[in-house]
Parts: sequence; structure tokens; C-alpha cells
Amino acid sequence: MLATSTLSIAFSMLLTVFFSKTRSAVAVGFILIFAFVIGGYMVFETLQSDPSTPDAAYYAWQWLPPMAFMRATVYIVNASSRVFSITLQNWHETPLPGIFSWLFIEWAACLGLTFYLEKVLPVGYGVRAHPCFCVKGYLSGAHSGSNGKSRRRRRSRS
Repeated sequence: MLATSTLSIAFSMLLTVFFSKTRSAVAVGFILIFAFVIGGYMVFETLQSDPSTPDAAYYAWQWLPPMAFMRATVYIVNASSRVFSITLQNWHETPLPGIFSWLFIEWAACLGLTFYLEKVLPVGYGVRAHPCFCVKGYLSGAHSGSNGKSRRRRRSRS
């Protein structure tokens, strides 16, 4: 539960980058909740009904954080209704450890994208950064220990 709640918060923070008005963000968020729940249930229920479905078919859908959580939910519901118990002994045989590690990776990606997009996109207040701001120092040579002024002086003298 902790993985899904922290990922939901990180995904919500990522979505706020694209909206300048609160009303539009709330409306789109409300619609997305229904789309992810209803659509995710239908997709994963269909995929799990066929036992020969490859894992790649699931990965095509679960790159979105709510869909990854939906896959875990549908699996747990189907396991309980089909008299398949999930225990600590058979935990590693289920897709749940992979799903939860996927959720952790998505959490880190959402936080990283939120940080990057808040600096780059011109939504709201603040100064927009260059799209390559995170590697700009390495590209200009500032990481080598010399500052830009001394390098410019050496070039102008020669």
C-alpha cells in the first residue's frame, strides 16, 4: 500500500506540471481516475483470462503508474475469487514482486520528471531553464575545476 500511495502522489505531482489552473487539473484528474480504473480493469482482466499471455503484453500497459497498480489489484482479486491463495511460500511465483519493483521504478521516474519538467516548462511563475540544464555544466567544461572567466582570459591572450 505504501508503494502505491507514494507513487500516486508522485504521479499527481507530475501531472500538475502540465496545468496552470487548478480547475482544469481537477477536472482532468477526475476523468483520469475513471479512465484508469475502468480501462485498467478491462485490459488486465482480459489479459489475465488467457494463461499464455506473455509478460510483454502487461508491460505495454503498466508504464503508466495507475495501470501498474491496477494490474496488482486485478491479480489479487482474481486470486481470491479463484481460490488461489497468495502466501509467503508462493509469493515469488506470482507477478506481484515484479509489479512492486516496477512501482518503485515509476516512483523514482515520476519524481525525476517532475523536477525536470518544473524547471523546463513555462507553466506558472518562475524562470524557465534550458532543456539541457542538468548537463550544461559538463558540456561547457565547468566541471573540470576551472571557472569560465579564467578560460576566457587564456583564450583572449593567445
